[in-house]
Amino acid sequence: MGWAAFKVFQKVDCDVCHAAFVAHEPTDERYSHYTVARSNGGLTHPSQELLAAAKLAEPIIVSNTVTVHQTADVDLRATKQILEALSSCGFDFPTCHNVLYLVFKRYVRLRINQYASTITSNNTAMKKRQYGSKTAC
Repeated sequence: MGWAAFKVFQKVDCDVCHAAFVAHEPTDERYSHYTVARSNGGLTHPSQELLAAAKLAEPIIVSNTVTVHQTADVDLRATKQILEALSSCGFDFPTCHNVLYLVFKRYVRLRINQYASTITSNNTAMKKRQYGSKTAC
């Protein structure tokens, strides 16, 4: 989530939006040790509310990734479903620059790319072993 917020805030310069989406310190205790060790002061940390929104969005993303190869515009459909779910749950993000849409659009594309990469590498590794094996007939 931090990467998506970082990419969006490279183009959007709004203090209200920045305060709502970005935290100065890591907000999730489970992962904060890792991010602090990897940061060297340069990582963008998502706010607690943005992390809660991402946890709510994750099942929606997973349910849409299985149709990546069958349907066009899966990322836009998933982003729309996420924004509808977030609006019904009462999240209070600023709407001045449409940053919520931009952050989740980036995040959904990242997650779909990660899913496709995993599937591709699994299929490629399986084929390489099968054809490269001396015992395969």
